[in-house]
Parts: sequence; structure tokens; C-alpha cells
Amino acid sequence: MQPNPFAAIQPHAIPQPDDPRHYATIAQRAGAVGAQHMEIMSFGGRAERALAQASTQMLALVQSSPTHAATEALRDLVELLGGLSISAEDLRAAPTFWERLFGRSTPLARLVMRFAMVRGAMDTTTDRLLRLEHDTTRTARSLEALIAPTTAHLEEVAIDTAALRLAATDAHAHMEAARNPFDPDGEALRRAADLHRTLEARAQDLARTHATGTQTLATLSLLHTAHIALAQHLHLTLTTSLPTWEAHLSAAFGTGMADAPAAPLDAAALHHQHEALRAAAQASLRAAEHSSQLGPAHTDAIPTGEGL
Repeated sequence: MQPNPFAAIQPHAIPQPDDPRHYATIAQRAGAVGAQHMEIMSFGGRAERALAQASTQMLALVQSSPTHAATEALRDLVELLGGLSISAEDLRAAPTFWERLFGRSTPLARLVMRFAMVRGAMDTTTDRLLRLEHDTTRTARSLEALIAPTTAHLEEVAIDTAALRLAATDAHAHMEAARNPFDPDGEALRRAADLHRTLEARAQDLARTHATGTQTLATLSLLHTAHIALAQHLHLTLTTSLPTWEAHLSAAFGTGMADAPAAPLDAAALHHQHEALRAAAQASLRAAEHSSQLGPAHTDAIPTGEGL
């Protein structure tokens, strides 16, 4: 059984009409509902439209999110690093008799050449990752900016729903009072029953909007957290892992294509730095894949616009 991704998010529950913490506000709004069909069906519309707009904005952010591009760039980086396998055996290996006989380059010389090629490609990859870090951080901030107003609108819908339920309870009491055996047409009873049904129907509409809004708020929180994590992974890779890797390898191999380094190689240190960068790149890739899969997985089921 899959865990519920929204379990950690406490929903803003619809209060009971007699909740003492909100009763004054609920009673005031219940008195402002009105008795006409159009008045009732438009009640709570402002907060309802605001939640729909928040869902639409969240979907737009998911669709323009840089997580897919980050996944591709990080996958390229992992593949690029995989092509530069640094092993202590290669670094210490002496040229064999046949390599000397046929003039074949030594394992170390081939490694120096591969490093020069990888470093050239790394510049392009680094530029891509810098842009993606900026875009990911900007998306995370945009998602965060939606959380507070969405929370406020959700609370408004909760209060409006409770107000409609209170008005429906009062309408039901009036309906019972309108049962008059001396009223042959039953006009008063029909009007009271119609009012009660309309209030109940509108309360159910807003309750569904509230449920969708709760899901929207939870998804916003999850997406924001995922984008923050990805931005942090990218920042760590760009500011720590990549510069350290390049500094160690440049110091060992130099900037040219010489067959031998200028100083004795610390094979273990070079291998450690290379594997550290690969681990950082793979961690960033996992974060990017998680973010890119999280968006569609949790927004496809959320109605937007008129779907609310």
C-alpha cells in the first residue's frame, strides 16, 4: 500500500456551525446568505474563485518547472563523469612492452587526454546547471508565495461552508414550522423546502471546493519542499563538489595534454575526489527525478479553473 503523501499536512477542517471559536463569524455570515436562489449559489464565490486561481497558478508552475531540464543536465553530468574512470591501478600503471613497442599511449596519458576532453564539456554542463539552479530557486519561491494566500482562502471557504450549514439548519427548522394542515396549497412549506435544498446543495459544493483546496495546499507544500531540496543539491554540486574536483585534477594533470603530470600523483586522493563528485551528481539527479515525477503525480487529479 502506497503511503498517503498528504498525511503530514493537517487540513483546515470545516468547523461545526456551533464551534465557539468561530460561532460569531459563522452566525454573521449565515445571516448574510440571503433567501434568493442566485444569492445562495453565489455565496462564498470570492474565496472559491481564489482557490481555483491558486490551483491554476500551481499547475502553470509545474508545467514550466525546470526539473525536467535539470534531470537531463544531471544525467549528462553523471554520464560524463562515468567516461572518466579514475582508478589507482590506471594512475600507477607503467607502459607495457607492447605499448612501448607500438608507441601506444600509457593509461595515464590516455587519462590526461580524457580529462582535457571532459573538462571542456564540463564548462557547458556547469553553465546549464547554474541556470537551472537559478530557475529552480525562483520556482520554489513562487510556490512558497502561493502557500499563505491559499491557506487564507481555504479558511474562508471553511467558514462559508459552516455558515451555509447553519443557514440550512435554520431553514430546516422553518420548514418544519411551516407544516400546516390548514394550508391547503402548502405554499409556505414548498418555499421553505426549496430554500433548505438550495442551502444544502451550495454547502456541498463548497465542501467539495474545500476538499480540493486542501489537496492543493498539500501539493503546494510538497512541491515547494522538493524544489528547495533540488536547488540545495545543485548549489552544493556547483559550489563545492565541482570546484574541488577540478582543482584536484587540474593540479595533478595540469592544463595541457602532457603525458605525465608535473608532480607525483596521489592516486587515492584523485579517486576519492572523482567519486565524491559522482556521488553528489547522482544525489542531485535523484532529487531532480523526484521533483519532476512529483508534479504530475499530484496535480493531475486536482481540478483547476471551472473544474473546481
